[in-house]
Amino acid sequence: MTTTLLAFMMPGPMELGVIAIVALLLFGGRLPKVARDVGGAMFELRRGISEAFTEAEEFEAKCSELDKPKKKSTA
Repeated sequence: MTTTLLAFMMPGPMELGVIAIVALLLFGGRLPKVARDVGGAMFELRRGISEAFTEAEEFEAKCSELDKPKKKSTA
């Protein structure tokens, strides 16, 4: 049942061709700029995710340092 339902929802090669032609007609002259903007947005998203992971790892390292019991000096 699910596979037949998905088969009706997926566009075939003819439909993809029609979509591509419509996209070229709508965005013809602006297509390179649109593609560049989308690529830049993807780059910024990846960089932001990378920075977030780095900050999370640094925060985790600081928290684990605070959780360690400090040794008392016997001087």
